[in-house]
Amino acid sequence: MGDVALAAFGLLEEDPGVCFVSPWAARGAAVEGGCRSFGTAASRAALRSRERFERLPGRLIPNDDHMGLDNFPVRCECGKHTYPRGVRQGYTHLDNEACPFKDDDFVRGFFGNCCWLRGKVTSYELEALGNASLAGRMYDDMTAEAALAFAGELRQFADEQERLFSGEGSKPPGYKWTELKVDASGKVTTVDAHTTFENAIATIRNSADWYEKTSRLGYGVEAWA
Repeated sequence: MGDVALAAFGLLEEDPGVCFVSPWAARGAAVEGGCRSFGTAASRAALRSRERFERLPGRLIPNDDHMGLDNFPVRCECGKHTYPRGVRQGYTHLDNEACPFKDDDFVRGFFGNCCWLRGKVTSYELEALGNASLAGRMYDDMTAEAALAFAGELRQFADEQERLFSGEGSKPPGYKWTELKVDASGKVTTVDAHTTFENAIATIRNSADWYEKTSRLGYGVEAWA
């Protein structure tokens, strides 16, 4: 099922700082692994994230029909790291521990938990800014060491773009998303709009932070597309 279809069924929410939120979720139901709650608490968290990043409100869906990409932590295969017993696949912490990512503002994974990155958003922003190579590598599985190096490459690209467009002239836009809005009567409208250059760079930097933190916690990265 593509993103447009998911949005039509009310199953798509790509708000930064909030895990997957369905309108059918029980109000106030807690999410596993220290993630923010569904319902009104999640709505407030979404508004706070939008204020910080000046993102368009509503449900943002890409202008394509692909399911997308989530990135999540996995135990590194290099043999250099040790892990607490009982940490579940896709997590970096025990169920009774606070998530190390709980205060970070990257876009959460679509089907995942509090530790997952919605890599699709970053990949599309990278492609919009002209770096198809880094965009494609978001789909690569990585060891902890490779993830740390990749974080550096993402930051380097963001630095280069900011230097290149530091003047008073126009800046390239980010990716063109479709914003899905539902009013109080249930009427659905859509608006196509590009993210700003600044928001695209913020998304890339936040993803770099996610890759670095995942690596420093001793985890590699698996890409699920």
